[in-house]
Amino acid sequence: MRSTFVFLFALALGCRTPPLEVQAEFGIVRAHVSGGLSTYARALDDLAPQIKSLLESSRNESVEVWVLESKRTHVDSIGVYVGRRIELGRDAWEHPETHLAHELVHWYGIQSSPYQNVPWYMHEGLADWIACDLTGKTYLRDAEHREIGELSVGVQAFTADRAIWNELSEKEEEAANRIGYEVVKFLGLARVKSMAASGADPLDYAKAAELISEDWIGEGLITVSIGSELEPGDVFLDRPLQ
Repeated sequence: MRSTFVFLFALALGCRTPPLEVQAEFGIVRAHVSGGLSTYARALDDLAPQIKSLLESSRNESVEVWVLESKRTHVDSIGVYVGRRIELGRDAWEHPETHLAHELVHWYGIQSSPYQNVPWYMHEGLADWIACDLTGKTYLRDAEHREIGELSVGVQAFTADRAIWNELSEKEEEAANRIGYEVVKFLGLARVKSMAASGADPLDYAKAAELISEDWIGEGLITVSIGSELEPGDVFLDRPLQ
C-alpha cells in the first residue's frame, strides 16, 4: 500500500504543470521556481538544432521542457520524454545540458528520423553518445556501470521496445544502455543509420560492433561483462552459454 501511495504521489508531482515559463525559439521551458529557467532555455536553443541536424529529423513541433520540483520524474528517472514534453528532475542539475540533450535525442529521433526504427537499447545508446559528445561529458552512467560486472542478459533486453523497457530488471536495462552507447561509439552515426535503413535485427548492431558473437548466445541469454571502460570484444564470454 505504501509503495502504491508513493508512486501515485510522485505521479501527481510529475504531472502538475509548472507555473513559470520561458519561451525559447525551439520550445517552452516550464519550472516551479525561477532558478534554472534561463539555463535550460539557452541549452534548448543551443542543442535542439544540432541534434535535429545530426539525426536528420524533419520534426518541427516545439517541445515543452518541464523542470520538476521532485528529484526524479514520475517514472523514477532523472529525465523522461513523455508525449509532447520532456521532464527533468532536480537530479538533472548536476549535468543539465547533457540530460536535456539525451531527451532531445529521443524527441527528434523517435519519429521523422532515419534512426526511428532502431531497437530501444540503440535509442538509449544514441541518446547517451550524442548528449555526451555535444556537451563534452564522459559517459553519464559510468558510476552505475562500474558495479555491474558479469551477468547473463535476456535477449529481451535487446529486442524490447519502449513500451516494455521498464519491465526489464535494473541490471538488464543498465547493461543494454551501455552496450547501445558502445555500439554507437564504435560504429558511428552513418553506419547505425545504414543498418536502420536496411531493417537490421536488434542484435545485429552489437554484433557489428564486435561486442557479442553468435557463439556467446544460448538459451535466450547473452552473457556480458561490463566494466567502466569497454573496448571491442570486452562484452563476452569465451564460450557459449549452456
